[in-house]
Order: sequence, then structure tokens, then C-alpha cells
Amino acid sequence: METMVKAWKEAGINKAIMTFSCGGDSMHDWNYEYFDEDHNEITSEFELEKELEDKIFDSVEFYVNSDGHYMGESGTVEITLNDEEDNFNFAKCSESEWHENIDTDLYLDLNEEQTNFVKNYVLEIQGTSDEFAPNIDYSKNFIMTEELQEIEKIIFEIVVEQAEGVVPDIEEEIDDYFSYSAKFSDEHNKLKLTVSNLYYSYIQD
Repeated sequence: METMVKAWKEAGINKAIMTFSCGGDSMHDWNYEYFDEDHNEITSEFELEKELEDKIFDSVEFYVNSDGHYMGESGTVEITLNDEEDNFNFAKCSESEWHENIDTDLYLDLNEEQTNFVKNYVLEIQGTSDEFAPNIDYSKNFIMTEELQEIEKIIFEIVVEQAEGVVPDIEEEIDDYFSYSAKFSDEHNKLKLTVSNLYYSYIQD
């Protein structure tokens, strides 16, 4: 440590800024800027940067592990000498990124044939923006006639069209991906469609 502090002083460094980003279970990019006491950037490399880097990673916690909800963080670490000038202080300032869900419920008007098909045969219709067509869970075994196939096809088209048209009224950035599910609502006597959109939120840590 004494050697590193000595090299720091000889280089005329007053503070350093490490800019970083991490997530997805790893560190991404990071770089360093060095400044003198007049806040001028020092362009020459700090000869013991690798040793300083080891000290940073030993002293500062970076939250790299993503879980589908928490995505990662980015920010800076300010490095300065402590008051005794025999060690370093590290001040981390970061912003974390999160994936959140927002659900929108729609009640779809179907004609009599479509309503009867859903009430008699459908447990649930599910799908995502990544899939070519919805998936369907039937409530019982039955013979699928050409007429019923056509009714099912039209219901699928209605569900997909309505799901694709949902745009949540929020300020946050919305992801292109969404999922949806549809079940018959006895209370409303309509097909209840729930669309789940992903959006990004950012929290200052």
C-alpha cells in the first residue's frame, strides 16, 4: 500500500474516477480518469493501476448477478486518499436497472358463436410476442370440426390484435416483449384478456 500511495502522490493525482457497468453475472466495461488538485485531467497512465484495481474490487461491492428482475447497475467510483494519506477511500455512486411488469386487463366482446366456443371448450389462451400463434388449453375433450376450427382461428386473431395494441400509459421505457392470457369471465360474460408488458425502471443507489 505504501508503494501505491507514493506512486499516486508522485503522479500528482488528487482523485480518480472509475466508470463502470455490470450485470448479467459479470462486470462489463470500466475505465479510469485521473485528476490533479485543480481538477485537470492527467493523461499519463498511473503505473500501478492494476494494483489499484485489485484494491477497488476488494473494497467495493458491485452487484453483477441478474435474476430477470434486477438487470444490473452502472455508475462511478471516486478514489481519493484518506485523511492520513496512507490508504484510499472509495465512494461508489450508481444507478440500478430493473425489469418490471405492468398488467392491463381488457374485456373482449365476442359474437354468440365465439362466446359459446370459449365457454364450452376453452380453459385459457396464452401467448407471447415471440410466438407465431397463441397456445390454448381446452377445458375438455371434444371433436374439433372445421366449423369450430374457423371460430377458434378468429378468436385467436382477435386476442392477438388486442394484445398487440396495448400500450401502457407510463413514462418508463417499454420493452418490445409482452405476454398475454385470456380466460372467460362469467362476471362480465366476456373474454378477459390480461396483457403483461415489460418496462425498465432505474433506481439511484
